[in-house]
Amino acid sequence: EVDGHPDMPKRGPSIFHEWRLHQEDDYVGRLKAMTIDGAPATEKEPFKTARLFADLAWRSYDTFEDAKAWISGKMPDWSLVTHAMYTWGLDEDPLLVVQQASTLDCAIVFAGTNDFSEFSASTTQHETSFCGFEGVHIGYANEVRNLMSHLGKFISPSLAKCREVTCVGHSLGGSLCEVFAACANSGNATDPDYKALAWNKETPVLQAVAEKSMLSED
Repeated sequence: EVDGHPDMPKRGPSIFHEWRLHQEDDYVGRLKAMTIDGAPATEKEPFKTARLFADLAWRSYDTFEDAKAWISGKMPDWSLVTHAMYTWGLDEDPLLVVQQASTLDCAIVFAGTNDFSEFSASTTQHETSFCGFEGVHIGYANEVRNLMSHLGKFISPSLAKCREVTCVGHSLGGSLCEVFAACANSGNATDPDYKALAWNKETPVLQAVAEKSMLSED
């Protein structure tokens, strides 16, 4: 690390990106085989939760039915309580909320790029302001704004009933999580971006399992 900042990934004219490392099996497999000083660490935090959420992040690419069934089978203490989908042309952008029964904690899940039309969210890289922050990647900021304007009405009521909320996402979804979480934790109550994604916290309750995906279209 350099001054507290990671110096990975390495970049340069003779360094090539290996896109196969972007796939689920590569890094989830490593989390399942994690050791510290030769001792198994897979069941220790933060690796245990990271492994669980790494698997969960990929459910954003599944259909509602498949995601619900996977969570029920692989995360028995958790359930899918909200599934919302924004559709624009061929691009389908889901947001998921899952809740743990034993703690009433939740996770909101953002999807990565799932259509060629969405690549501009990552490749449009100049800076903008967002939620009171300066120097924010404009593609990610606009994507969060767009999702919240269409799906916030479905997601916020679920988040309000959670004890704590963790943000989960793969690839583009991870970047959207950083922008979303920074704004949600800012407390910048007068900012329109904050108002669009914030929720009024209620007494945590165990929510019912989602019966269908909520749809929003342009």
